[in-house]
Amino acid sequence: MSEPNETSMSDLPECWPALPLEAWKDTYATLHMYTQIVGKVRLALTPLVNHWWNVPLYVTARGLTTTAIPCGKGVFKIQFDFLDHTLRLETNDGLVKTLALVPRSVADFYREFLALLQSAGIRVKIWRMPVEIPNPIPFDEDQVHASYDPEAVRKFWRILVSVDRVFNEFRSRFVGKCSPVSFLLGQLRPRGDSLFRPPGPPTPWRRPYHPRSLLPRSEQRRLLARRRRNQGPSVLFLHGAAAARPLGVTSLAESRLLSPAARRIPSDVRRRAHGPFSQRRAA
Repeated sequence: MSEPNETSMSDLPECWPALPLEAWKDTYATLHMYTQIVGKVRLALTPLVNHWWNVPLYVTARGLTTTAIPCGKGVFKIQFDFLDHTLRLETNDGLVKTLALVPRSVADFYREFLALLQSAGIRVKIWRMPVEIPNPIPFDEDQVHASYDPEAVRKFWRILVSVDRVFNEFRSRFVGKCSPVSFLLGQLRPRGDSLFRPPGPPTPWRRPYHPRSLLPRSEQRRLLARRRRNQGPSVLFLHGAAAARPLGVTSLAESRLLSPAARRIPSDVRRRAHGPFSQRRAA
């Protein structure tokens, strides 16, 4: 906090602690399920927003938070505190309840978390199946994932803080529509999107888990994505992608005359830039 403003945050090694996936893969898998359980509560109680922007968590000075969730006559929020290693529930009437983040099975966490909500008068039903992972196990049956390494989680959160700052700075330079920088639960990674609509056809991308009713208004915009994602079993990537306008098309009217095949964006004109997280730390 004492660093001068002109000092680049990304140049400070303590902002990018080493965290090989092999060293914390069991904790990673368990924490992933914990965050999905909390995220599904937010999904169940908040209005649906395109791109599922109502679902993610957000980086805070202590961990991750849902922000305010409507329930009955008030609101509540849930925060993962990765300094004290507690899950904190707060309501607008001043009620505060906590659940320790310790090594415990996902099934036990699921039961204790729902009991915590019920003790605060919050009743919610969520789908018990994890998403976007191979071989999912229902939360209430998962005795496989039961690891929690506090130091590894603290390092992970410290990296998230740095990535969040980088994404927000990059986002601030874009004058079009931008999503908030958020923490996706399906793949346990942060994300920020910049959307704009220059002359050109709707992008032909189709994404799983998106209702068809959302596609026309959300996918017809061009997409620039800044993401930190998992690449394979052990490499963390900073990743960006942009789709180019099809060659020869100068207006949206022209694009409507193209056949569906002609609207597809050739792979050689898609522009991607990415690099392993380990390289980003060394930069």
